[in-house]
Amino acid sequence: RVLRPGHVPPPMKPARRAAMSLAILGFAALLGGGIWLFQHYRHVRWATQTALPQIMQLAEKEDNYSAFALARQVEGYIPNDPILVGLWPQISRVITIETSPPDAEVYRKPYGATGSPWQSLGRTPIRNLRIPNSYSRWRITRPGYETLEFAGNFTDRGLVSSQPETLRLDLARTGEWPEGMVRVTGGS
Repeated sequence: RVLRPGHVPPPMKPARRAAMSLAILGFAALLGGGIWLFQHYRHVRWATQTALPQIMQLAEKEDNYSAFALARQVEGYIPNDPILVGLWPQISRVITIETSPPDAEVYRKPYGATGSPWQSLGRTPIRNLRIPNSYSRWRITRPGYETLEFAGNFTDRGLVSSQPETLRLDLARTGEWPEGMVRVTGGS
């Protein structure tokens, strides 16, 4: 069929337009799914072939903080991988943090990272919190109460089992401590 100059073709029939739209949507869905599968496969391959060996090397060097950070990324792609599941007890602990009174904000950062920002872990009580098995600085704050800061590894406090352990901290009201003094918890 030959079109003359200035001739406008008749509009497409509704059924044909719907079929064309469905075909385009189907193609777009297939393309999107293919891209997603490719990206997912690429991430899984990175996690198993690159990241897991790096985590094992970091754990051997007892750089549990770095191993933990990398393991958190890997967990998003291969959460039930047996190697990763086996590494968690070596590089991390599961704890519960409670304060009296509750609703205190808990922060943590690596011990040697004095200039780095504090990482918020949430408000107490915090249950089943996975943390790196490394020496860290801790800060507990609550309005109307003295800020509590300490350093340590939870293995220092006897928290070495694979079961969640509980750290209970008593907060002192603002002004309860003498000026220029800090509270030191008693014990062995």
